[in-house]
Amino acid sequence: MIYQNSFQNWIFDLDNTMYDINLGLFKKISNRITDFIMSKYSLDIDQAKKIQKEYYLKYGLTLRGLIVEKKLEPEEFLDYVHDVEHPELKKNDQLISKIRILEGKKIIFTNATSKHAKKILKILELEHDFDQIIDIKDLEYIPKPDKRSYKKLLECLNLNKENLDKTIFFEDTVKNLIPAKELGITTVWMKNSINEKDFIKNCNFIDYSFNNLNEFLDTIKMRG
Repeated sequence: MIYQNSFQNWIFDLDNTMYDINLGLFKKISNRITDFIMSKYSLDIDQAKKIQKEYYLKYGLTLRGLIVEKKLEPEEFLDYVHDVEHPELKKNDQLISKIRILEGKKIIFTNATSKHAKKILKILELEHDFDQIIDIKDLEYIPKPDKRSYKKLLECLNLNKENLDKTIFFEDTVKNLIPAKELGITTVWMKNSINEKDFIKNCNFIDYSFNNLNEFLDTIKMRG
């Protein structure tokens, strides 16, 4: 049984967590990343995709790899890759009502920018329902799952050993949940086929798994 008053800090990833991964919104961003690498470094699509994948696997974020390996200034990358429209994304009245009844602090913790996060939250009509957005700039361009990004998260939220057990984190990428669990944070995986193998290998780091946020929030009891 999960009780709402078990938690004081509700931390949410953004992309593919606050909305259904099957909408394919993040695929648009991925395609923009490929296009950026092709244009910036005069590469063909196969070369660009190779770099994109290699840097993502090595650094947790393609951008981080471009910063480290190619000394890229991040702003031009971020402005370009997030310049996409999201006509498929709609508000979800059930999700809105369930998010609004949660007591405590509600935080977005994303490897994207706060500008992108605010754009998504506005479409979802949740732009006024989160206390804080911790984005890639706040993380000094060191992304999840690097443990340094979680240290920054704790600093930003003034979290410590005394309140980590009152903290819960929702995320679609399994490897991003592992450092959180190691810190003592309750972890919730948003199920998806892309991360299925990682889940099987790392299921000990996952406390709960659900198909979407609505499904999880339906299980919460108001008082314990």
